[in-house]
Amino acid sequence: MSRAGSISTSAAAAADAARAARYDAPVAVIRYGRPGDEEQLVELGTTSYTEHFGDLWSPEALARFLAGQLSIERIRGELEEGDAVRYVVAERDGDLVGFAKILRDRPIPALEGERGLWLQQLYLLPKVTRQGIGSVLLEAVTGIAEALDQQRMWLDVLRSNTGAIRLYERHGFVRRVEIPWATDVREIGMWVMTRLL
Repeated sequence: MSRAGSISTSAAAAADAARAARYDAPVAVIRYGRPGDEEQLVELGTTSYTEHFGDLWSPEALARFLAGQLSIERIRGELEEGDAVRYVVAERDGDLVGFAKILRDRPIPALEGERGLWLQQLYLLPKVTRQGIGSVLLEAVTGIAEALDQQRMWLDVLRSNTGAIRLYERHGFVRRVEIPWATDVREIGMWVMTRLL
C-alpha cells in the first residue's frame, strides 16, 4: 500500500473513532476535502469568518482579506496539491458544515526549532456551533497527525477568541507564546498553542 493510502486509511480510522466517541454531533461523514468541494469551502469559510470576526475589520479590508485567504482558485489548487495541505471536512446531509485546514510539518512561530502539524483553520457554520462538531474535527485531525508521525500539533488563535481557546485547551493544547496580529482597525494579538502527541 502506498504512503498516501496508508495515511487515508489511518485518517478514516481516526475519523470513525471520533464519530463513535462524539456521535452527539449529528455529522454524517468526516472525510478529506477533495476537488469539487472548493465552492462549499469558500462559502462556509467566508460565512464563518464574517460572523465571528467581521467586526474586527473595515468592510473593504475584510473583503480583501477573505479574497486572499478563501478564493475558489486558491482552495482548488490546495485540494489538488496532495498531502502538503489537507482539508478535513464535516458533512451533514450532503452539505459541508465545518472544516479544518491542516499543513504537515510546519515551523512554529516564535518557538525556534519546534515544528509540527499546523491546524491553520477550523471553521463551522454558525448554525452548528456548540454541537460538538468542532471536537469531532479536532479528534480526527489528531488521528491524522499521529498517522503522519508528527510529534506535535500547533495553531494560532486570536486572544479575544475565548470560546475557541477553551475548546483547544479541552483537547490538550496549551498556550505557549503571544504574537502580534492586527487588522486595519484593531491590534488584537494571537496565542500560539501547541499539543504534544
